[in-house]
Amino acid sequence: MVARTTDVVSRAVKDEMIAKDQGAKVRERSSPEPQGNGMKRIDSTGSIKITRTRKSLHLLRKVFHALAGVAFVSLYELFLTREQTMLVFGVIFVLLGSVEIIRVRYPKSWVAKLALRIMGMFARNYEKTHASGMIFFVMGFLIVVGIFPKKIAVLSTLFLSIGDPCASAAGISYGYLGPRFSNGKSLVGVLGGTVACAITAYLYYVRDMGHSSSLLLVSIIGGLAGVACAITAYLYYVRDMGHSSSLLLVSIIGGLAGSVTEALCGRKIDGSGGPIDVDDNLAVPVGSGLMYYLCLVYFFPSFL
Repeated sequence: MVARTTDVVSRAVKDEMIAKDQGAKVRERSSPEPQGNGMKRIDSTGSIKITRTRKSLHLLRKVFHALAGVAFVSLYELFLTREQTMLVFGVIFVLLGSVEIIRVRYPKSWVAKLALRIMGMFARNYEKTHASGMIFFVMGFLIVVGIFPKKIAVLSTLFLSIGDPCASAAGISYGYLGPRFSNGKSLVGVLGGTVACAITAYLYYVRDMGHSSSLLLVSIIGGLAGVACAITAYLYYVRDMGHSSSLLLVSIIGGLAGSVTEALCGRKIDGSGGPIDVDDNLAVPVGSGLMYYLCLVYFFPSFL
């Protein structure tokens, strides 16, 4: 009798353990894709699974995006001529393009596996089977360097590298505060990109006017009481130097050129992107550069 009771209890415990194990597997399969920054995982087959989407904040990608753009324009602005820049980044484009073709067409090759391991911390999930944004970034930089004056090429690249991450971060973090468009982007994101691009253009032209070091120092001294005081002092002295009206207007135009292009373009993947189906790493520098160039040519030629 005791042996039979023990056998019944052991079977019940075993059945309960099996049920718990099956429930855990079901929950694992049905769990939603992680949000926030996402991550890179290696599954049981040894392949790399990237779980970041366009709705992931992914700060590391945005920082890399900004630093890459600043590095590109710094080389062009400070060290290289247009011809040298075209040659250097033309070689980079060919190398990156070759790797991307191999990676996408032959995903089991050692080149594809190595590329995914290197780019995994920066990549989104759709870039595992599609070309990465970096190849479009380099392509866009080559185009704007080749067809626009240096100032427009530099600013349009900065609109992408600084304005686009700011727009994305603002939209992901605070997009719920305003309306969203059919392509998934938000009014808050557009406003964030506009402000970032406008400030970028403003600071670029002030630096180019030769007032940067002394003006920034005076602004910092005046702003020891707070950030708002520093901005106030900065704007006051720029106004007093006679550049306020045209410079502010040119900065606002630059902000709109960068943010409008970013809002309208994007590869149509995962139900978002568009309405213009062009990667924003290519569309933003070329589109904003063209809009900005035409506005300056006809209305503010002294800023070219």
